[in-house]
Formats: sequence, C-alpha cells, structure tokens
Amino acid sequence: MIVIRTYSEYFAVFMSCFLVCDIMTLNRNFDFEKDDTFKDLLPITGSVNYTETQLNLTRIECAGCCEYCAGFLYNRVTGTCHLLKTRLGERDFNRTRVDIGWELYNSLNVCGQGWHLYKTHCYTYLELNKTWTEAKDICACSGAYLVQIETREENEWIKENLLPALEEPESCLGKSNYFCCDTWIGASDQVKEEVFQWTNKENVEFKNWNPAEPNDYNGNEDCVSLCRDGQWNDFSCNITFNFICERNIFG
Repeated sequence: MIVIRTYSEYFAVFMSCFLVCDIMTLNRNFDFEKDDTFKDLLPITGSVNYTETQLNLTRIECAGCCEYCAGFLYNRVTGTCHLLKTRLGERDFNRTRVDIGWELYNSLNVCGQGWHLYKTHCYTYLELNKTWTEAKDICACSGAYLVQIETREENEWIKENLLPALEEPESCLGKSNYFCCDTWIGASDQVKEEVFQWTNKENVEFKNWNPAEPNDYNGNEDCVSLCRDGQWNDFSCNITFNFICERNIFG
C-alpha cells in the first residue's frame, strides 16, 4: 500500500515537530541530590556502572563533569570521581564491605525537563493525540524514537511511572478499548503481516499482548498501543493516541 501525504499533512507534522522539539530541548542546569542510603559503599560491579573516572577533583568539579551522566560517586578523602551511566539501587551494593569516604549523588534532571530516566534511557509521555506515523516523526525530530519496550521490567516501569493512573485499575483487565489502550509504542507489522518490528526494523522479542490480541480486526490493525494496565493491543495506525518517546542519554 502506498500512502501519499498532502502538503498540509506534511506542514502539520513539521509544526508539531517544531513545537515539541522546543518543549523537549535539554535543560543544561543540572541539579544533584545526595543519597545517604549508600554512604561509604561502592557498587559490586563498579566498572560496569561508570562512564568515566577522574582523580583529585573537588565535589563541585566532579559535579561539573557530570553533564550527561545519571549521577556520581565521590570520595571526600581522595577526591576520586566516578561518573555513573545509570541510577544505582540496593542490589548494586554489598553492605558487608565498607569503603570509607564515598558519597552518592543522583542527577535530578540528567534527561532534561519533561523526560524521565530508566537505566541508560530517557522517556517522555506526550499527550498530543497523533497517528502512529505522526508520533514516530515527532519523536524522531527530537533525536528520539517511539518507545521500544524490550523487557517485562521496562514495561512495568513505564506502566507505573509514565502512563496516566487508572481510578479503577480493574476496569481494564482483559479489555481492548480505546480508553484503556491509548498510548502508541514503536511496534508495528506494516512491513510484513504478523511480524512485529520496532521503528529501527528490529523484531519485537518481548511481547505483552492483551488476551486474544493481536487480532488485526478488519485486516487493518498494524500498529501497537500500550494499555493502562501494561498490556498491548493492535489498532489501525490512523487512530490518534498519545505516545511515548525514548532516547539514549548518550545519544
């Protein structure tokens, strides 16, 4: 099937990109919050978590190096600065080992205003009611892409942190209606029927379909939406929904 866009359609997408990209421009004024939960501790697999290590820095100098990192570990005794590629949690530390002098500082806005950090990626939920293709184009104009959900853990995080809350969560269980499934993600089977791919042409491995989905109703449901309960549904790509953009914090 060949889709031909009119000039007005292209102009509408361009204007959407212009406005949204302005909203999503990175905020360069970074703030940090000290996390005393992990005082005097180092992560078990430190080298995996660090993007860079610098020596003989003050705490302020260490913070100044953390422009695109998720935070930093700073040793107040030695002046050692470990820049972090992702947020650290309880499972990253061994509390039986104490390393005196270490302090953990988390970046409060590494992703920029309106974006949210999960591991090494940034996400934003946009209430713009666009078709799947329009949503894809708007994400692309900001150096991002329609969200690519690759694990159950990521799917659960998105459901809990980005999707609008349901007043009655049980109202969506097992259902496939517009209210419950109104957020585009980056999966579709437009290239080959029943072979779902992300926008980068990689095949979708993790799936979380609603019961009896995907059903390609009327032979016209090629794009995937995320439901408020975290399950997926296929819809016509021309329906207008809100959507989630994702990008890597390292570009």
